[in-house]
Amino acid sequence: MEKNRKNEVIENMVELSNQISENLEQRGKAIEGIDYYRDFQFRKVRLGLDGAFVVKLKDDEIPEKQMKERKEDNLKDDTLYEIYDRDNNLVATVSEDGTIRFDEQYLEILRGENEAYYNTLDFDEDEFELPEELEKDDLSISGEELEKVKNDKKLEDVSKLIGSEDIEAYSEMRTDQIPIFDRATNKQEIDPNVMVTRYRNFSRYDTRVKRKRN
Repeated sequence: MEKNRKNEVIENMVELSNQISENLEQRGKAIEGIDYYRDFQFRKVRLGLDGAFVVKLKDDEIPEKQMKERKEDNLKDDTLYEIYDRDNNLVATVSEDGTIRFDEQYLEILRGENEAYYNTLDFDEDEFELPEELEKDDLSISGEELEKVKNDKKLEDVSKLIGSEDIEAYSEMRTDQIPIFDRATNKQEIDPNVMVTRYRNFSRYDTRVKRKRN
């Protein structure tokens, strides 16, 4: 992946992570990793996305008592993946057994933009599968790597505000300390040092859906 494009994808991942983090925390979930696919296919549905972010979820560390209450109330969240388009709009969620649940708002917009195409889709064939391998324009990042990128970016932004000589002291602050310079912006370019591996070709459909940002 070309360097500038990789920077854009990683920044989009950071933005998406910030966008969904509060909701995930409330549901007892955390991000295990995010994969970006330049050309993503719901094969059996025959729906294509021109750029997609597949967020793999895991159960967060939840106190045993709280988890017991969730099970008793039948509130266990079985979502394993959340899939977003290139503008970070939710397209679908996928349960642990592979069942796809398409977002109703997304389907309404899709139908409105191209009803003839929408009618060709087979939503009864909704078994989920990921590409076996990444291609050259795809990118994968783990939850740990994503947090490191976010932390590095925050330190870089703070260093622009307070001066590089004070950045080391800031990085060593305890997590319960509140810095007086907590006004960092998101304009600093993020660290692009994420590896992309080239793999063999993966068959794809030609049909793609482009979704405008709301």
